[in-house]
Amino acid sequence: MRGCHVRVGVGAKASIDTEALQAWAGGASAAFDAHCHLGFASDALALARGLKAAGVQALSNTVTPRGYMMDSLRLRGAGGVFVGLGLHPWQVSGDDEVALLEFEALAADAPFIGEVGLDFSARWVATRGAQLTAFERICAVCAQLPAGRILSIHAVGAVDEVLAALCAHGLAEQHVCVLHSFGGSHQQLLKAVDAGCWFSVGERFLQRKSAASYLHSIPSSRLLLETDLPATAGEECSAQTLIGSLERSHQRVAELVR
Repeated sequence: MRGCHVRVGVGAKASIDTEALQAWAGGASAAFDAHCHLGFASDALALARGLKAAGVQALSNTVTPRGYMMDSLRLRGAGGVFVGLGLHPWQVSGDDEVALLEFEALAADAPFIGEVGLDFSARWVATRGAQLTAFERICAVCAQLPAGRILSIHAVGAVDEVLAALCAHGLAEQHVCVLHSFGGSHQQLLKAVDAGCWFSVGERFLQRKSAASYLHSIPSSRLLLETDLPATAGEECSAQTLIGSLERSHQRVAELVR
């Protein structure tokens, strides 16, 4: 399946357009954080305002629909922060009907979706069935949305299953599907590239021995930088922490692909 060109930025709330996304692609710019969690910060609004002052924009992912509602309100005035509607696989337990109904109700007005996906690592494999059910419903609702949404996707120990769901619903053709901090095999990477997926990479990804070979396999037009910070809820985190991480990743990508 070939990747397609989609218009990014649908609806009044979306303000990332194709030219902006392409300008940030290839690791060419540290001015956009494609995957962070500003809502985890002890002072999320101050962090967001610090990024704005430095000219850095960010896709701030949430892990539950209620977290999305909260962050959408408290970060509304920050500018340059785009909040993703999420239901993280770590939050899926099998008793998820309320969260899924909330996700489905909010999705139509959410230009950005994230963080969603699957995690079948040893710690989370016990909820594999519940995760698959939840992700199937998430993909189904995303398939009903107008083209051009940005999806930030978690795929740990479950790359084949994530790609199967994306392809079954045509999501990589309809939207911009960004696999965050990709950790699958090289063969799976090539499969994701062929499906039309994008990738966001940060310092954790770039420390791996496979980073250089993976970067050479990812089209530069579909590569974005990320921090995945703050890492935990309630964490003290400054804008300079995120900016420093983006700048180091920017430099490291340049070194690895030269």
